[in-house]
Amino acid sequence: MVTPGIINEYLRILNLQFQFNGFQWDIPFHQDNVEINLVLTLSRDFLRFEVPLMAEEKVSSELLNQLFEMNYRIAMAKFAMADDGMVRLVCDFPTVNMSFEEFQVSMQIVVSAAFDFIPQIRAIKAKPIGFEIPKNPKNQIM
Repeated sequence: MVTPGIINEYLRILNLQFQFNGFQWDIPFHQDNVEINLVLTLSRDFLRFEVPLMAEEKVSSELLNQLFEMNYRIAMAKFAMADDGMVRLVCDFPTVNMSFEEFQVSMQIVVSAAFDFIPQIRAIKAKPIGFEIPKNPKNQIM
């Protein structure tokens, strides 16, 4: 089983700078004047790789469609939107016997996907979705 000590050791082997708060790691990455912050969160059965990409107060239909399309093209990781409007790239990997090589490849997949798709995500301007939920006075399924 993967422990915080094992993750700390894997990150040291990779010579990565990180901040650790007990069960979560923040790891900055830089590429072509773009910075991302990879957040690792360890639970009992999974290690979550998460990259916060951008926050949107109002979600445009164009952004949602772009995220759906990108999710279709990515294996293993998925773009998600949280209640706070933050667009994140998220991937959960099982921790049972996770080797250093599996950890390294998992991290590379998530970080590479984030850098590959950031320009597309950031190019989309936030617009209101443009539709309302119709009111049903009889509370029936439409």
